[in-house]
Amino acid sequence: MGPKPYLARVKRSSITKKQLQTNSTDKSCPIGTVPIRRTTKEDLLKARTLKMPAASTGIRQPSHLVFVSMERHVGEKFRGVRGIFSLYDLLGGVNNDEATTANVWVQGGPIEHMNYITAGSMISPDFYGDDRPRLFIYWSVRFVQVHHEITPGRVLSPVSKYDGPTYDFKVIMNQDKDTKNWVFTAFQEEIVVGYLPSELLPFLKDGAEGIAWGGVARSGNNGVTPPMGSGFQPVGPYRRYDRAAYFKFINYYDENYIKQVPSFSDSQERVDSSNCFALLSSNTESRRASFLFGGPGGRCGNIPP
Repeated sequence: MGPKPYLARVKRSSITKKQLQTNSTDKSCPIGTVPIRRTTKEDLLKARTLKMPAASTGIRQPSHLVFVSMERHVGEKFRGVRGIFSLYDLLGGVNNDEATTANVWVQGGPIEHMNYITAGSMISPDFYGDDRPRLFIYWSVRFVQVHHEITPGRVLSPVSKYDGPTYDFKVIMNQDKDTKNWVFTAFQEEIVVGYLPSELLPFLKDGAEGIAWGGVARSGNNGVTPPMGSGFQPVGPYRRYDRAAYFKFINYYDENYIKQVPSFSDSQERVDSSNCFALLSSNTESRRASFLFGGPGGRCGNIPP
């Protein structure tokens, strides 16, 4: 039997210093080996705050969310989600017990036993020890690392500037057609970072019931919510792709593993605190299905169901 398709892509992939910045203590593993990171209790606790709430569950999350989501029609499943977002560092705007992300979701199963995966960029000083954007993936099961250098937690660079150049980051979470494993791919070169075994995801083994693109801002103990995206709401003079953060070229994989462009008429948009955050969707020839999102955060009030 030949190598799994996504493992073959690992061998062909490479990345430049312009795309990925590492700490001085980070080291690559020898070819043929991969770094091992064990899942901790803290990992699992933080993962729960990033879970996309299912519609009409009434469950309150300790985070504010802004996202575009799609749910399956009866008898249909999603095989993956992908998108390109602008990367920001927020210049110290995230305090020690806060976190903010730009990410994609896939999920399936009943609320009490839900399988979910979320991946993208996160700023979390209490988790990572600084306020720089880092590659992240959170999950409800064991993540299998396959790349010898690129791991969750890596610093992402360069970052976008307000009114200045913007830098894109691509993230893909899709199901392998043969193994049914969920594969995490990142960067413009579509580099495979790792995968989640299908046998540990019973409610995702036959595809996802819900997918989404967007961001999460987790409040601190003082009730203050950090910024999301670039820190500017896409309203008034900030309705520009070099001022507000964006997701563009968003796609999903249908039940036949074919990449599709979502229709905003078939999707749902959620902004659970409109005084702090906003979302503005569009469908243009240059960016296809895309949206601006984010905001400054602050005292955003109670989190709605």
